Amino acid sequence: QIPANYGSKCWPWDSQTLFRSSVDCSKLLRGQQGPHCCSSFCFVQDNCPTAVSWQGYNSSWDGLMGYVSYDTCDDDKQVVEECPYKFPKEGRGGLLTGSWTEYDSYLVLTLTSPIVAFLPMTVTVPIEANISTPMVGLGKSFTQLDVDLLDVEANTRMSPLHAVVVDAIGTFLDATLSIDEFSAGMAVPITIRFTPRMRIQAGENVEFELSDFESDSASIRLTSDPPRFAMSNWNAATETLTSFASADITADQIITIYIPRTLRLPVTGLSAASVMWILTNAKSGSVLRSSPFPIRALQNVGSLWNTAVSFNPPVFDETMNVTLEFRSRMPLVSGDTVELTMEGFTGPPTARGDPMYVAALFSEPAQMFSVAWHNDGASAPKLVVVINNEIRLPVDTHFRTTIPSNCTFKNVAQQCTNQVGISRPSSAAEYDPKGLYLTVQSSAGSLDRALVRMSSVLSPRPALNALRGTWKGVSYSASGFTQEGNATHLLGCLSAGFECPSKAAYFCGTIASDTTLLVVPGGSGYQARLSTAVSSRDMQSFGITFKGAQRGGDFKLLDMQGTRLFLKNVTASEYIIPDNPRQAVDTSGLTFCAYARAMYRVDLDGTQDVAMELYTEYVYRTLNAFTTNVRVRLKIVADPYFNPVGLELQDVDVRRLFQKTFAKTWNVDIDSVVYSTSARHPPVIECRQLPECHVELVVYAETEWQKSNGKLWARSMFEAISGGLLKYNMEIANLIIAVTLTEPMFISPDTLLSEACPDQPRGRISQPFARWLSQGRELEVEDSSHGYATKTSATCQRRAGVNNLDRIAYEGGAGYTVNFGVISVLTRESTIAVIADFDTNGPNNVTAMEFGNMTVKDSGASALEFGGRHGACLLLSCLVVLFIER
Repeated sequence: QIPANYGSKCWPWDSQTLFRSSVDCSKLLRGQQGPHCCSSFCFVQDNCPTAVSWQGYNSSWDGLMGYVSYDTCDDDKQVVEECPYKFPKEGRGGLLTGSWTEYDSYLVLTLTSPIVAFLPMTVTVPIEANISTPMVGLGKSFTQLDVDLLDVEANTRMSPLHAVVVDAIGTFLDATLSIDEFSAGMAVPITIRFTPRMRIQAGENVEFELSDFESDSASIRLTSDPPRFAMSNWNAATETLTSFASADITADQIITIYIPRTLRLPVTGLSAASVMWILTNAKSGSVLRSSPFPIRALQNVGSLWNTAVSFNPPVFDETMNVTLEFRSRMPLVSGDTVELTMEGFTGPPTARGDPMYVAALFSEPAQMFSVAWHNDGASAPKLVVVINNEIRLPVDTHFRTTIPSNCTFKNVAQQCTNQVGISRPSSAAEYDPKGLYLTVQSSAGSLDRALVRMSSVLSPRPALNALRGTWKGVSYSASGFTQEGNATHLLGCLSAGFECPSKAAYFCGTIASDTTLLVVPGGSGYQARLSTAVSSRDMQSFGITFKGAQRGGDFKLLDMQGTRLFLKNVTASEYIIPDNPRQAVDTSGLTFCAYARAMYRVDLDGTQDVAMELYTEYVYRTLNAFTTNVRVRLKIVADPYFNPVGLELQDVDVRRLFQKTFAKTWNVDIDSVVYSTSARHPPVIECRQLPECHVELVVYAETEWQKSNGKLWARSMFEAISGGLLKYNMEIANLIIAVTLTEPMFISPDTLLSEACPDQPRGRISQPFARWLSQGRELEVEDSSHGYATKTSATCQRRAGVNNLDRIAYEGGAGYTVNFGVISVLTRESTIAVIADFDTNGPNNVTAMEFGNMTVKDSGASALEFGGRHGACLLLSCLVVLFIER
């Protein structure tokens, strides 16, 4: 008799030992021996993961039915050891070995230990076995999944058992994506066709993962044939288009979805390698993200990036050099062509199908392609790049070619023809940079009408016209040495000339200055006014503050040759100390050269702006490791009437008298005037009874004004010589001599404009993956002309082999020179600009008092206050020096 609490807890309920029964356990449960005879078990719900179906012992016991679990309970050790029935004591693991036979798709499982009746078994086939589900999917109605049981010893086979599929796996017969417009990065109509092998019910979704596609819309209305889809959602983060079925889709039904011009193709193009997947949550068979079905692209779409066209000279009505640059995002092979359409341009006519070949000044890669000119009148003129025979150029090959303005075309004998070169008439329609676009014919990917991303601004003569207007942007200065762990001290050391530590690190930080540039035609040339205001700085730990918020100056633009801009500084002369006219600095008259380039920046959708790079290079130099000083090289000639035996500077008293007179004239102590030597200036004691001598002096600053205004002080020293004050003081000291400068004074430390016209700035970026007018996904292109400057173009991290944070050796007294640059990145707000009171003394001109005055705080007496008139601009906005100091 069954106990009332039978199965209520874990217990070996059917054990003969505990039942005190002589009845064979195998007769209790339909004649089967099994775990119930000796194992502990309890009744459980049918949803228990380890539940086993249990039916009453026999019909006389009312046919009780239910579920029990053996795995939930721990066995009684004594009962198990005394159990007369044999079954695995180690549990269910390690009972099988498996093998796969490819030819008949059999998974053979061989028992390594006996399995007793009613023992639930779970077989897991690891993914490493590389056994895949059928290509047609695995639906719940799948009929070809059977289990055969074979007793090898008895050589008998049981009837096959059909396996029931619990989790259906769906698939697709095919899935393709096609387009009619080959425009990488642009929104185009898209057709997706797919055929599910399982039923998709209304309300279930189909997802399309389209890597690198983009859209500005979160919801996209679409159509399908037959009509099964109407709305879809675009997830920009996962690049997934999700659409819900509005009606049932039967298995093997072809569905065609038409997506309007709302999705942009990848800017890198489209090919068989493009990553696209289709998924669904259909109950009849899901296709999950863990095992998606691929979508095939039916067409290859090519892509070009970093496209640029520049003209020299960039003016209407003149033949010009034309430079074309681009990078190909697909391989190009023999016969492939890249065409540059140039709407509104002119050149010699050509017969249809009979182009003229161009004698390029420069081609990269060399000898890999030729360039032809097409101008048959049926369409806009074109320059066509043709890949030469037996050539295959890999992905990301950089192309650059320059078409000359003279001898543009040559005959078969490589002789110049008489045809005029390429030009853009001013009489044509208004110039639009969108008239420059590229097309590609290639088996690896065609491309329709890809707008050139950067091109020169064209204007009427002269070339300076391209710069006219109101420009606004940011200027960046970034250059300097700094001592590790003590930046303020070394800033003072280099900027004011104090003794530096024996070792330091080269460190770069940047200072950004909001900048406005006005350029207008006027007078004999073009006038310009530039003003800056410090907006941010990355080196606040240096303790730098500015006394003047606005800085700037007035200039005449003299000429522009290519990217070389020649300027003359006409900023008004002002007084640093108004009560002393001798301390005035005339900053006008200096001419210098800068790099300037005005370019159209065009987005893929045609949005555009006009941007300018303005770049100037400087030289910071110092002769020694001491405070601000001026090297003065003089020619001293004795008056023969008063000095019949000549100069006698070998006499210490005479030398001291000269020093005293120089010191009085230049407002310093006698010990601050030191005799020095050089190749042309021997030791002063060798000037013994000579009619004339070359003497070199180093004069050290003493007052705060002298230290912080080195150029002003040197100017006053020069005026004391040229204006007669020195001669007057010499006569008072009974030194009847003539003193003249043999060369300009050298201020140490000093900051000067580089004598040479600067090359194009480095540290440029391009934006092949995004819009010019938005941030993100920039690509560094170093100094390539198809790039655009950034704050890294300030160049301090690339100076004569010294990189940022490198340690350098500094030998006191040896002197050194550091080159650095300042970059202004501007965009044109208007072609109209107004400059009021443009002259050397206009009341609205920015005064010298406002230019770059600043202090280094908390650096002690040696790290003195200084203005923007010498080495301070190593770490501060050097635009002060660029446009004002000279």
